[in-house]
Amino acid sequence: MNGGIKTALLALASLSFTTSVAAQAEPPGVYYSWRESEISVSQCISRAQAALEGEGLENVLADATSVAGRSEAVTAVFVCLEHPDTTTVMVIVAGEDDTQAVQVREALKAKF
Repeated sequence: MNGGIKTALLALASLSFTTSVAAQAEPPGVYYSWRESEISVSQCISRAQAALEGEGLENVLADATSVAGRSEAVTAVFVCLEHPDTTTVMVIVAGEDDTQAVQVREALKAKF
C-alpha cells in the first residue's frame, strides 16, 4: 500500500473516531429539591401525580412511595418518605437542557 493511501485511511479513521466521540451526548443534569409537609404519603403521591400530569409529563407510574413521569426533554420523580409527624417530599428532575430541567422542577414544585 502506498504512503498516500495509508495516510488517507489513517486520516479517515481519525475523523471517524473524532466524530463518534463528539456525537456522544453529555450526561443529563440532575436537579432536586425537598421539603417537609404535614400530609400522608398517599396524599403526597396523589399531589405528585397531579403535578406531573399537569406539567404534561407522560408514562406516569407510581408505587407506594414514589411517582415518576417523563417527556421528550426530562424525566421527573417525586419521592414521599413518611416520618412520625410529617412526610418528606423530594422532587428530582433530569434532562440534557439544564435550563429546561430547572424550569420543570420549579413548575412541579409550584403545582405540588
